[in-house]
Amino acid sequence: MKYPVYGEGKEGRTPIRVEQNIPPEKEYFVIGFDSADNKDEKNKHYRLKIPGGKGLEDSIFFSKPPFDTIQITRGSSMPKGGAFSVTPNDSIKNQAGVFKAIIDIMTSKDQKDYKTTLEQFEKKKFGDLRSPNQLPFTSMERIEHELLSPAKVVVRCYCLKAWDLRGRGSGRPTTFLKLKLGRTKIDDSKNRFKKSTEPDYYKLHEIKAKMPGASFLVVQIWQYNRFKSNKLIGETKIDLEDRFYS
Repeated sequence: MKYPVYGEGKEGRTPIRVEQNIPPEKEYFVIGFDSADNKDEKNKHYRLKIPGGKGLEDSIFFSKPPFDTIQITRGSSMPKGGAFSVTPNDSIKNQAGVFKAIIDIMTSKDQKDYKTTLEQFEKKKFGDLRSPNQLPFTSMERIEHELLSPAKVVVRCYCLKAWDLRGRGSGRPTTFLKLKLGRTKIDDSKNRFKKSTEPDYYKLHEIKAKMPGASFLVVQIWQYNRFKSNKLIGETKIDLEDRFYS
């Protein structure tokens, strides 16, 4: 994130603030606005665009997740036209879940050394060590150990702003947020942002969870309708396990 840098300039004979060294539009989003007469204002800032339209987890800012993730689908795999047709039909397959695994291949000697180290840790032969991060494990072995000992965590979701929202029907939508993690659901319909395609939510939501555990945090934007049922505008899913163990 970058904040603008201002210098002195003139508009005719009137001295004004002039922004200098503006970041390139291809690399940064511009957010907010600073008024011309307030030198201490810091509403305007720039945020880096993720290249190639990738999600944050697929960018250079995250290391590769330790898990092999496989989509689980259900539905008929019968070809179009019946059992005797040769034309495949994948359109009726629906995602039913996600399978995650760590497939680790090691020699018998490596396995013996790993078990010995783990037994020493459990018997507290390492003195004051209390965490597997302090043991002579590889990074993958540490993750494997942590997976067997679920940790209590607090998930903090900072919902700041949305852009270019397209509501159902005419006019600008009145929107609110919903979050879901496992069985925990948060409905923030009491805090609606009225008639805006670029709402400034600036809300913090906290959810208690366990890692490993319910993995996908779902953040949804809903359109409020006073006389009809509310409509889902869009949603995003964030894999917390990939972030926690990366």
